[in-house]
Amino acid sequence: MKTVRRAVALLLVVSGFAALLFRARPDAPLSASISLMRKFWGANERTRRLNSPALREHTAFGLALLDADEAWPLQSDARLCLPSALAPGRVEDLRRRAAFVLSPRFVQMARGDSGPAPFALEPWPAPVSSKASRVVP
Repeated sequence: MKTVRRAVALLLVVSGFAALLFRARPDAPLSASISLMRKFWGANERTRRLNSPALREHTAFGLALLDADEAWPLQSDARLCLPSALAPGRVEDLRRRAAFVLSPRFVQMARGDSGPAPFALEPWPAPVSSKASRVVP
């Protein structure tokens, strides 16, 4: 009886995999899929976050955010300084990305000279009052 159950289970598993193989129409060759799988599982959490769609296009900005997230305590907030010439929509986009990576910290925006880099990121001491009641001009 046990061998019959095992045989039926094996038959079901093999037929399931066969159905998946016949329905699968890979867009990329198998070698590319295996290579991508190795890269994904070989990467650590930091690399996966850096390759996320939110940080992929600005590697230097993403690296600075990840470094700050690891180094700063959760009680300190962040101040992000961006050039005045940057479009308001782009500023809001970068602020949201910074807030996503640095959460639960509050990200305060500043416009002005950020030095030789296209942005400046620094810890900002958190006041005693609640974060929800803060208004930043």
